[in-house]
Amino acid sequence: MAKNPHDKAELAKKLCEQVRTHPVVPEKRFFKIPEAVAYSGQSRSTLYEAHKRGEIPFTKFGGATRIEKADLDSYLDHAGVRVVAGEPA
Repeated sequence: MAKNPHDKAELAKKLCEQVRTHPVVPEKRFFKIPEAVAYSGQSRSTLYEAHKRGEIPFTKFGGATRIEKADLDSYLDHAGVRVVAGEPA
């Protein structure tokens, strides 16, 4: 670790630049099913039922099933019923 305060400041500056230019966790384009469940808050069976109804397309990579983030976001945008306080549901 840097002992000189100027060295610490320089190190912090370098680390900030690295984080800014190289995100630690890049945004995923495709989710595994458990990741889609965690991201969406929907159950596994709900996602599979939505797929069966044609509401969410799945993508296969070999034997691996994935859900594209954009498709999942679109499903979530249209699946729920928005309720505003004070208005009838």
